[in-house]
Amino acid sequence: MSGLIKEYSLDKLSLAQNRNQPRLSRGQSQHFMPAVTLYYQDEYATLELDESVPCVKLKLNGMPRFSEHYQLVQTKRLELMREGMKRHKLLHMLTDSRTAGPVLEEDVKYFREKVMVEMETAGVRYLAIVMPTNVFTRMTIQDMTSNTNLITVRYFDSIREGREWLRSKSPELL
Repeated sequence: MSGLIKEYSLDKLSLAQNRNQPRLSRGQSQHFMPAVTLYYQDEYATLELDESVPCVKLKLNGMPRFSEHYQLVQTKRLELMREGMKRHKLLHMLTDSRTAGPVLEEDVKYFREKVMVEMETAGVRYLAIVMPTNVFTRMTIQDMTSNTNLITVRYFDSIREGREWLRSKSPELL
């Protein structure tokens, strides 16, 4: 008997929840795109497309295993950027480096000469970086991003601040 009561209560709850859902007009689809889509993940990096900003979000944790690993992550970032550009006129970059460790000089050079150039060529104009507390890593990040021609780079202490700044650069969202 208690099973019936629980079932009945759940039915009533779901009916009440359904009543409070906005109704779709004729022709509207109930298929909604998730705000954040995971693209790639390993122990060093998580890459997502955040449709609400819109931006490619890269979260770094620790250090890459070797330079080829660092370059693989950056290649995946550029792949996701190209995919995101198909859906958004203006796509930004957000890097969460709060838990990132330092990278090798050859990785700094690769980022400056390959990744930043490809981002600029593709049309990326804004890069928000959430900075780590490690002073050496902070200096490395600033060195990596100091010589941009078309991309405005800003440094933040929190993801929220970086996302808000990037959203303010998206005229279609204002």
